[in-house]
Amino acid sequence: MKIRKIIALGLTLCLSSAMLFGCGCSINSDTPIIGTFFGLNDDQVFKVDKLICNKPEYMVQVLNTANKYKAGFGGTVDWNSKITKNKTLSQYIMDQVKEDMSVKYTMASMAKEKLVTLSSGEEEAIKSAARQYYSSLTDAEKEFTKAKEKDVVKIYKNYKLADKVYEKVTEDQDVTVSDEETRAAKINYIRMSTEKHDMKYINKWLKFARMNVRNGYQPFSREAKQFSDDDIYQRIIYKNEAKKDFEKNVFDMDSGELSKIIQDGKDYYIIQCIDNYLKKESLENKNRLIDKNKKEYFNKEYKKYLDDVDTDFNSSSVENVKLPTGGEYIHYNLLSIYNSQIK
Repeated sequence: MKIRKIIALGLTLCLSSAMLFGCGCSINSDTPIIGTFFGLNDDQVFKVDKLICNKPEYMVQVLNTANKYKAGFGGTVDWNSKITKNKTLSQYIMDQVKEDMSVKYTMASMAKEKLVTLSSGEEEAIKSAARQYYSSLTDAEKEFTKAKEKDVVKIYKNYKLADKVYEKVTEDQDVTVSDEETRAAKINYIRMSTEKHDMKYINKWLKFARMNVRNGYQPFSREAKQFSDDDIYQRIIYKNEAKKDFEKNVFDMDSGELSKIIQDGKDYYIIQCIDNYLKKESLENKNRLIDKNKKEYFNKEYKKYLDDVDTDFNSSSVENVKLPTGGEYIHYNLLSIYNSQIK
């Protein structure tokens, strides 16, 4: 699979989660052209346009990712254990590193086109953070990566450029979202389905439960636990995500209102609207939708850029990498230092 397809796929997957990390796929190319040496040498892992990722940079990310997984497994891990029928944990991690690095470096390579540069203050923060990270590594970790402090500086520069490119591309986009569109409401509900009950039974007991709640004979929670087919009876519903008829009905209700019986396909509901406008949840939902719209726009610009540049991946440079196992391999603070000091 060509690196261009991988990087494009990586962006699509990564942008839907937090911060472009944690994706996995395979990359291979090794494309020397007769008459012109277009391929990469042994110490170069991949290139996007004129931006090259050297092996020590790549190995820093390999170390960081492997150590993070080791910590998650309590410090001991079998990299050869199968996580799927055809893939070991080691292969999965190496694929993840390919995505993490290639997506970030591709975004960084867009910087010149987008007129994005680093300020002197950002340059100094990057040097300081790189010094802190590199000095935290054990001798074994430094030997594993073959990296110098300057390699960490380059990683951090490209990651910062990537973040600034994203902000620059999306900052002027019209991502206006109305408060009404993203309103969140909290409800109690009872659901009964014709897949479990006949209509006579449903009508009888939903009417009975509604009467008890409306007249104050029983709290809604008690009636829900007694009659509902669902284990829960309380939900927060977002207007822009409402798909079912009963969910859409919620946003026509007032706080405290009790609905009549609502049919939605094979399901029948009684809804009690607790609050038809949750301020905190509505604001959080609005911000999520704005972020989603920005990511979708950026994804289009990213793919457009990727179509116009040369890419290559030297799979032979990293195909025999053995992940670290000893107790002297412990640090996975590459990104935490970046997030606290640079981002």
